[in-house]
Amino acid sequence: MKKRYKFFWIFLFFFLNVSLYSASISGRAVYKNGRPIYKLRILCTSTYSTYVTHTDARGFYRFVLSDHLHIRYYISIILPSGRKVEIGSRPIYGMHETVDIRLLVNSLKDL
Repeated sequence: MKKRYKFFWIFLFFFLNVSLYSASISGRAVYKNGRPIYKLRILCTSTYSTYVTHTDARGFYRFVLSDHLHIRYYISIILPSGRKVEIGSRPIYGMHETVDIRLLVNSLKDL
């Protein structure tokens, strides 16, 4: 009977560690002059998943990544014209990463 309880606790530990522990990427998107970019569509892709979000009125965005493996994530923005612009990539180690986006223009129309 004790072996079953030991197995149960080991299983529970790994289950909770995998299920409740997720990585995240967040940041802020701003123009060259420091103004926040509102409703900018941001993509986060990996080998296994694709996440999409929009910036809020203050330019902040956040991805909660369910696959917190040691893999590389690629951050891209989607312009209003539909063109995809890759910002860069970042390896995630099951933790929180901050990726700020600063465009070198003062309007999305300039892109």
